[in-house]
Amino acid sequence: MMQPAAPRWRLLSVVHAVALAAVVALAGVPGRGGSRPVLAAGHASPAPDAVARQPAKKTVGIVLYPDFEVLDVYGPLEMWAYVPEFRLVIIAEQAGPVRSYQGASTVAEYSFANAPPLDILMVPGGFGTRPQLVNPAMLAYIRDQHARTELTTSVCTGSWLLARAGILTGLRATTNKTFYAEGLAQDTRVLWQPKARWVEDGKVVTSSGVSAGTDMALGVVAKLFGKDRARRLARSLEYVWNEDPDNDPFAVEAPQAAEPPQKPTPEARDEWNRVYSTTAFGAMNDANAFLAEVVRGRTPGKALDIGMGQGRNSLHLARLGWDVTGVDISDEGVRHATAEAKKANLSVQAHRQDFATFDLGRAQWDLIAGIHMGDLITSNAARIVDALKPGGILVVENFQRDINRPGAVGGAPLGYAANELLTTFAALRVRRYEDTRAPADWGPKSAPVPVVRFVAEKR
Repeated sequence: MMQPAAPRWRLLSVVHAVALAAVVALAGVPGRGGSRPVLAAGHASPAPDAVARQPAKKTVGIVLYPDFEVLDVYGPLEMWAYVPEFRLVIIAEQAGPVRSYQGASTVAEYSFANAPPLDILMVPGGFGTRPQLVNPAMLAYIRDQHARTELTTSVCTGSWLLARAGILTGLRATTNKTFYAEGLAQDTRVLWQPKARWVEDGKVVTSSGVSAGTDMALGVVAKLFGKDRARRLARSLEYVWNEDPDNDPFAVEAPQAAEPPQKPTPEARDEWNRVYSTTAFGAMNDANAFLAEVVRGRTPGKALDIGMGQGRNSLHLARLGWDVTGVDISDEGVRHATAEAKKANLSVQAHRQDFATFDLGRAQWDLIAGIHMGDLITSNAARIVDALKPGGILVVENFQRDINRPGAVGGAPLGYAANELLTTFAALRVRRYEDTRAPADWGPKSAPVPVVRFVAEKR
C-alpha cells in the first residue's frame, strides 16, 4: 500500500528554547537571543535597572528566498540564537512562509520594505540561488544593507549573490566547492579561494557549502566575542567545531586560466562554407523563435546580426522594418543571405568578415543578435556593450555547455556555462535569462535540448 505523502511542516526561527535552557545554564552560555533571554530554572530575572543598562542588541537578519537550503539557514541560526547580544530576524522579499528546497517552509517576519536596519546580514545558498541572480529586488536589498552593516555574511552559494551585487569585487571569498566553477563565473574579479572552510576579508565573511555555514557562524561569534566564547557555545550544543578556516576537507584545485579565443582560420571559413552548402542547413529559413518573440512589437531601429550565416534572422528583422547589418566569415552564408534579400526586395547589409575585426562603432545599435555564436559573443563583450545605444538590447541563445558535450564547428565551441552570460555582461541590465529545454533550431531539428537564452539592455 502506498504511504501518504508527508505533510509540509514549518520551521520557526525560535525552537527548542525550553528544552535547551538547562543545557545553556550548565554550559555557562548566556540564554537564547531574541526579545527575552531564556533563563535556567531557579535563576532570578535581572532587575529593571540592570536591563536598562544592557547594551543594545545587534540585529542579525537572515534573508530567505524560494528553494533556499535548510541547513544553510538553521545551522547559523541555531548558534546565533544562543548569543544574547543578538536579535534574530527572518526577512524575504515578501513577508510570510518561504518554502525551502527540502520542502519545509520558514516564516519570514519582515519584507524588504519593512525590515529593520541590520547590523549583520546573512545570505544563505541553495538551488534557489540561480533565479535570484537576476532578481533586482534581491540584489538591491543586499547592496543597500551591506552599505550599513557591521558584518555581511553568506553560506554556500549565497556568496554568488554577494558577488552579483558587486560586494565581493577585489575581496577574498569562497563558496560551495561542488559548484565552485559556477561560483567563479559570477564575478571573475573576486579572489575566490578553492581551499577555505570560511573566509574573512574586512567586514565580509563567506563560507563554503552547507554545513560550513555553522562553522562560519561560530567564527563570527569568535570574531566578535572571542574564541573561548565560541568554543563554549559549540560544546553546549554538542557540536564539533572546525575552528580553523583553512581546514577545508572539500577543497578543490584552482582552475586553470581559460585559453584565449582563437580567430577564425581559412580552414574554419572553408568548413562553414561546406556546412552552409549542405541540404540540411540549406533548408534552414525560419528565424530563431526566441529572437522573433523578443522583437515582436518592438519599434524597429538599427540591428546587427552577428554570425548571420544564411541570413534567416537578418531577413526576418528586415521584414519587420529593421535597418539590418549582418556579419559572417562564410562566403556561402553571405552569398545565400544576399540572394534571398534581393529576391524578397529587402535591404540587408551583408559583410563577409571576421567579427573580431568588424568596426562596431559606439552607441549605434538598437539591437545586437548573437544566436548560436559561442565565444564570439563573450570574447567581444566589451565591444558589444560599447556599441549598443542606451536602451538598446542584446539577444543571445545557445546551447548550455555544462550539460551538452562541448563540440566545435569551424573551431567555435558550442554553448555557454551556467550564468556565464550574466557575469560577462554584468554592465547591462538583464531583462530575461533562461536555462531551459527547447528544440535546437540551429541545424537539423531535434528533440528538446538544454539551451541558454539571454536578453539584456544598455543602461
